[in-house]
Amino acid sequence: MGAQYTRMAAMKQTALQATAIRLPHTILREQTADRFFFNPMENLSQTAGPSQAYDVEGGTNMKINIIKQTGTHGLYSTGRGKDKYLVYHYTAGVTSKKGSARATASWFANPKAGGTADFIVDDEEIVQYNPDPEKYSCWAVGGSAYGNKGGKLHGVATNHNCISIEICSTNKTGRVTNPNDDNWYFTDAALANAAKLGRYLMEVYGIPASRVIRHYDVTGKLCPGIKGWNLENGSNDKKWQTFKAQLSAEAEDNTPAPAPAPAPSGATTVNYAYKVTVSDLNIRKGPGTNYDSAGYTGKGGFTIVAEKGGWGKLKSGAGWISLNSKYGHKVSSGSTAPAAAPSKLKWTVTISDLRIRKGPGTNYDWTGAYTGKGTFTIVEKKNGWGRLKSGAGWISLNTAYGHKA
Repeated sequence: MGAQYTRMAAMKQTALQATAIRLPHTILREQTADRFFFNPMENLSQTAGPSQAYDVEGGTNMKINIIKQTGTHGLYSTGRGKDKYLVYHYTAGVTSKKGSARATASWFANPKAGGTADFIVDDEEIVQYNPDPEKYSCWAVGGSAYGNKGGKLHGVATNHNCISIEICSTNKTGRVTNPNDDNWYFTDAALANAAKLGRYLMEVYGIPASRVIRHYDVTGKLCPGIKGWNLENGSNDKKWQTFKAQLSAEAEDNTPAPAPAPAPSGATTVNYAYKVTVSDLNIRKGPGTNYDSAGYTGKGGFTIVAEKGGWGKLKSGAGWISLNSKYGHKVSSGSTAPAAAPSKLKWTVTISDLRIRKGPGTNYDWTGAYTGKGTFTIVEKKNGWGRLKSGAGWISLNTAYGHKA
């Protein structure tokens, strides 16, 4: 393996010098080309095809622009399982400027590449490498467990039931440094594209928030290897939990509740917000620990629509969570009718990157601005959104992002 690894490193360095973009972390996996399904699929070349941008409608009034730059290398013909996971990675690249995602797709198409992903995002573009995520699987989360704090889903989330998104990362030094050092970060623009694509894929493939995970959760690999995104080397994963809570809360806010399944005998219908304060609260398939786990919530705000025996059913349909006060607390009572908006509601935003939108929902365009942390005056409420007195637009009033002042 040593000689082969040296050759790979030399080829990678040559590509680095040519593109000034660090190749994805996936090429560092100790895998050989014969481990991959390699088939010259009809109408697809063995290198990344020409880029083609197209608008896609998904879910509820959701549009997304995706550039198709597909290839054949590193794909399995076995397709996906029914219970899919959405997995986030980082490229370990030194820049996320426009063109980084396309360069990554080009590398994936190279027979010398050691891994692939379905989609890649950078500051400006979303690129699709896998031509058909239902039909083909990528090599993205395979390999042995690292034996650290991650890897809880090793053997559960696999290449065949995971859809992977690579987020182009940035390094302050302009060169590759050690994972989890202070030089790595994601730009706001790259994260915005990662979140937008994530919400779209969650709706298209029916993936609940409980199944949105990191590569780190599968094998323990430091991926993303950025402080705040894993639990290794003295890091916490607060940034990951914030990203995931925002992702799941916006998806939940913008998606009508599915037709309710028959409630278990003795369940009470309710409607209120609940804040989970731990990062690994089990979602169960029914109201009790005797039911199988369906994943984890992560920290954030969720809507409870039924109660039974100290358990609450999630509005998203993902399952049931324990309402024990050790894990979270009730935030507000719900109502089947919109509450009358106060003439002036003071709202404190607790995150630095809450988006201001042109209307009350994620189906409205982003204005390009964030609120920043602080207290703002809301002059109108609608469907969990508030209109800013300044006239700048609307913000989500989900308790994952703020609270009444």
